[in-house]
Amino acid sequence: MNHRNLTKFAPLARKSIALLLPVLLLSACGLWQSASNGTVNAFNAVFNKRVESVDIDVQARDALNFDEAGRPTSVVVRVYQLKDGKAFDAASYDELLRQDREVLGRERLASTAGVVVPGGALSFSRPIEDDTKYVAVVAFFRQPDTEGKWKFMITAKKLDADAPLKLRLDARRIEWVGGKDRD
Repeated sequence: MNHRNLTKFAPLARKSIALLLPVLLLSACGLWQSASNGTVNAFNAVFNKRVESVDIDVQARDALNFDEAGRPTSVVVRVYQLKDGKAFDAASYDELLRQDREVLGRERLASTAGVVVPGGALSFSRPIEDDTKYVAVVAFFRQPDTEGKWKFMITAKKLDADAPLKLRLDARRIEWVGGKDRD
């Protein structure tokens, strides 16, 4: 090709580059955003794990919920997901046993129940509700302890995404296995 033919293609090449350059730049921005989002998602997956479900393991001791004859008996356990913990904190044993829905009202987002036998175990797993701020557990012993340890509440923030909350039932109280304090 000679110089004259090249000068004919120069304006065409400039127009092509002028049209192609913005497309390439915008594509690169999209790739950068995708890479950035992927990095943020990977960071959150490792360091800010979202709790997807309420997982609780309840272990009962052999010495559990004695009847009048001194024999160990089973216990009904209820787990609640709550928006707020005020009504649960204020509720009495009888109120939660007989009218928990009315007492907890709109604070109660979800609940589930099960029965654990002396020396047995029980596991709960339920998807966490969006507005859950607290998870509460009640064990309905024949004669609950007088210190209020027949019920337990923890903030949802303290739940571990990788391991269940571990609770132990002993005689007539709930203990948080590995926990330092109650919320």
